[in-house]
Amino acid sequence: MRRPNSPFLLFTGTLLLCLALAVTGWATAARAASQQLKLEDFVLDNAEGQLAIRFGVGIQDKERLRVMLKEGAVITLTCEATLSDTSGMWLNTTLARQEMVSTLSFNALTREYAIAYEGSPAVYRNANLMRLLSETWERLSLKVGQLVNLERGREYRVDLSVRMQNDNVPPWLSKTLFFWSWDIAPTMRYSMNFIF
Repeated sequence: MRRPNSPFLLFTGTLLLCLALAVTGWATAARAASQQLKLEDFVLDNAEGQLAIRFGVGIQDKERLRVMLKEGAVITLTCEATLSDTSGMWLNTTLARQEMVSTLSFNALTREYAIAYEGSPAVYRNANLMRLLSETWERLSLKVGQLVNLERGREYRVDLSVRMQNDNVPPWLSKTLFFWSWDIAPTMRYSMNFIF
């Protein structure tokens, strides 16, 4: 006796198997691509009347990053800084928040790496990834508030959060695995208390 829907069942089973293999491959690649970020030279500075954080973001395994970029990854670095007044009795008061977003990509035609900052028309390019990173992501600055708004003798805190993720994930995969993190490295957080 012939089964009525056997070609449909065979097609469905094959499709589900291919989808499972693709998802497993992406998940393995995402886990294998995990990086460690390191904070370099965290300094508070006066920049034209504003409190600025000068810091660098170091990447532990640059060779793995180079391979990912050549395979088509687009890496987004998001740095968020917050200035808070901590001299209150109960809760800290957020005085200012600033975010900087930049993307790193590889152009296979020109064989150059490029870093672009959100809101800026300038694009930094270099055929040498290490040199490009040392001139850009390893020398960052974020202005987090006007110095005239700070009171002498009060205690403040600066919080910095750095996140790196792969933005070149197919939409169907990111929606299918909505619970999966596409971060390349664990989010790095750093805080510094100071008295103005």
